[in-house]
Amino acid sequence: MQPHQPSRFSGAHIHWPILIQLHDSDELFHLEDHQQWPAFIAQNQHNLFNRFYINDSKGSRFYITITQAISYPLKLERTQALTVKQLTQAVQAYAQLQQQCCASKLQITSLEQAMTLVQQLTQID
Repeated sequence: MQPHQPSRFSGAHIHWPILIQLHDSDELFHLEDHQQWPAFIAQNQHNLFNRFYINDSKGSRFYITITQAISYPLKLERTQALTVKQLTQAVQAYAQLQQQCCASKLQITSLEQAMTLVQQLTQID
């Protein structure tokens, strides 16, 4: 795992890889390291307004609100980590969004497993 990129995030240490969860959306994104961040922002800037969450590999969860064009460093607000049940529900919803059959049967036991599944589902897309 790569260390966070201090020039990009303010007030938090991000442990990579991360899952990004859009607020009020079933969309999830998996980023393996901080080098993927600029390309992700460039490709998804239209999706990121207003709010999203970063779930890092150590189980920390951060909330980001963007009110104008993305500027750095991003200010992250630490929030309560997802429970395994919430993580399972998020991955199930994302699998359904990706039109995967039997998404409701997916059971997640760890954040690492959730990240792996999201990465695999993204590659299928």
